[in-house]
Formats: sequence, structure tokens, C-alpha cells
Amino acid sequence: MSNYTELLAAKYNKWLYLYSKSPWLLALKMGYWNLLRVPSLAMQELFKKPGRKTKHDFSISAQASRNWWGIFSSDMSEKVTYGKTKRIPPLPPTGHIVFDLSKALNLFPEVKRFGLVFFMGMGDYFYATNFIRLLHHTYPHIQLDAYVSDHWDQNNSPLVQLCIKKNPLFKHIYTYHGKPNLQNWKNYHWEECYNIASQDTLLLPVIYEYGTEIISRTEALCKTFSLPKPFINPLPCIDLEPPSSKAQEVFMKCKNGQKIVFLQMTSRSSGCSYPYTEDLIYKLLKDGFFVITVEDIVAEDPHFLKLNTNNFKITDTISLLYLIKQAQIPLYVITVFSVLNSISAGLKIPVLTLQMFIDPAISSVYYSNMWVVTHHTYSCIALDRQFIASQTDYDLNGKIIFYNVNFVKKSFDEMLNQFQGVLK
Repeated sequence: MSNYTELLAAKYNKWLYLYSKSPWLLALKMGYWNLLRVPSLAMQELFKKPGRKTKHDFSISAQASRNWWGIFSSDMSEKVTYGKTKRIPPLPPTGHIVFDLSKALNLFPEVKRFGLVFFMGMGDYFYATNFIRLLHHTYPHIQLDAYVSDHWDQNNSPLVQLCIKKNPLFKHIYTYHGKPNLQNWKNYHWEECYNIASQDTLLLPVIYEYGTEIISRTEALCKTFSLPKPFINPLPCIDLEPPSSKAQEVFMKCKNGQKIVFLQMTSRSSGCSYPYTEDLIYKLLKDGFFVITVEDIVAEDPHFLKLNTNNFKITDTISLLYLIKQAQIPLYVITVFSVLNSISAGLKIPVLTLQMFIDPAISSVYYSNMWVVTHHTYSCIALDRQFIASQTDYDLNGKIIFYNVNFVKKSFDEMLNQFQGVLK
């Protein structure tokens, strides 16, 4: 069990940061990890023979290295390689996969298509759009197809399919019925895609590395697929088509507004919902803003508009925001961390984000159009883009932070002052 202390230290350091406010949860995580890991390590040590490689010793000879196109490196520098098959095996619980697509094309000359398998939310899809463009630019002779899970679960939103349909780089879009893996999100069950894909398709799960060292999601995906990393963090690509009739209809209702705020205060992926949305809306209305929201709020005011997400889809929302921006009406977004962050970045709309939990890797999703309400100082974000709440400005509910509505409104006003200063 020579690796045990290093593995234990790595897990403890990671979870100590994430669960610093919940020591009981940290203890449960460590206990559960030990329950799973210690018996495995003990068995490996028991049956280990001198001079014989264990399953954790994956040295690669020069001859063998010519025959692999995927390599998985764990936190402890263990390596799992494969290359005799196009089928991707289950991945170990820690570490990251890297695909060498050039080698794959040499090993499998029949491949004419890359089948990108998505099991993510809409925000993650938009963060991946630059990677998709880079992949197409690097391999222009290879057709891109998309495979999208068709239902809601902790990994996936089926609405990703609506967004992918707007992307002209995909030739075909297929749906499959997958399910999450509770131990390792990278091992989402997408085996059904192998029954759908043609023989000339190389299926590739769109998975990214997550950590404080990652500058952007684009960089993380380029690392996964061995593509050149971008010099700067590129904005998400928003594929625009002629505005939908629903978006045009809503635009006609708000186009006379002197200034507009779009609110989305619930995030499906994190489960966060801001409890003081109604109070915030009335404060914005009092200041003369036209307020549009997707939240279940009723306000009797001619300058308030609630969108019904049952028939007003995310693509309609993108069209609406684009129409407002093109009309040069001052437009701002207030949101908890949600898909609106990536959309706002792609459309260059100033956004105030309520960071309702500590995210050590926030740098990978931060753009210059974003101001952050937080109770934790992030070294990767300029201080004048952070509104740091004191202990009297928020309540803590487990790991979730609920900011006082007055502090949020004050932060928004300061964001407007800074933004106007940039314009001047």
C-alpha cells in the first residue's frame, strides 16, 4: 500500500477546500473513499510479486507507443493506454484522458467521422463551441456528428440538442438514452452510441479536465483532444439564425424600454435558487428598468415580463437578447451561475453573477463581461470585478450562500458605474 498516503493526502487537500464549511461532510467523503479504496490497495499488495508488474504499473515501450491513440493518466502518474480498438474502456475514478486523434486516424484508416458524445448542460456546451471549431479546422476532411443524451439527469440537459441543431459544423445529430455514473462523471453510460454509429465513426466523449490550473474550458478540451491550445480564453460561439417569431413577439413588448435587465436566478446544474428574486425585481422596477425573467414570479407592472420556458426555448432567449442588443437598448443580465453566463459572454452583454458556492476553478468560466458577487476572494479575478460580501451581507445554508438583496442591488449599481466608465 505504498501509494496510500499520497492518495489520501491528495483527496484530503482537494476536499478540505471544497467542504471547509462542512467538516461532517468532509469526514463522510473521506470515510466513503477509504471504504472503497483500502480493500483494493490491500489486495494489490497481497498478491504483488517481486519483479512482476501490477495493474498499476503501465510503462510503455517504444514499440507499444506507436499503437495507442488514447492514454489515461491518473493523479499518481499511473497510465492506462489502449489502441487496438475504437471502443473506449471505462476510466479510473481519478485522472484524465488524452486522445491522440492523428494516431487514431493512422490506426483506423476507415474513420471518416468524429462522433462527439455530449453529456453536459447547456452552459458547458457553449463553453465547448470554440473547441468544436478548432477540431473542425484541424481535421477539415473529417465529418463531425453529435450524439446527445435525450433526458434530464445530474450530468445532462436534453436542451443541449436544441443548441447543437444551430451549429452548422455538425452534419448529423443523434440522440441516445444514457445515465450517469455516480462514482465518475466521465464514465457516463453512453454505450448505446456504439449501436447507432456507423463503422467509419470514431466516437469521442466530450470531457474536460477540471481544476485550478485550467485557464478555460476551451484549453481543457484542447488538452483532452491534443489540439493546439488558444493563446487567450476565446469567447463562446453563439450560432445565430434569423430571430424566431416568438423572440420577435416578445421584443415588440419590451423594445420601448429605456434599459433592460434579464434575470435567471435558478441553476439546474448546481441546484441553486436565489430566494429574494421578487424583492430584487421590485427594486429594479423602481429604478426604471424593464425586467424580463424566466422565474416563477408575478409582478403587476407594465415594465415586467415573465417568459414561459415551456414554450419559450433557450434558442428563443438567445434570439431575444440578440434583438435587444442590436437595437442598442442598454441590456444587462443578473444570474446565479447558469447558462446565461456563457450566453452573455458570447453576446458580450455585461452580467452580474451571484457565486452561491466556492468554485476553485472559476477562472475556466470567467470572461471580461462578468462581475461577481462573492463572499470569497478569487485571486484569478481582478478585485474591481468582485463584490465581496461581509458576514452581515449573506446567510449560509450548508455550502450555499444567499446574499442580502440590498447587497446584490448595491453590487449591480456599482457594476453599472464601472461599465459606464469603460464606455467613456
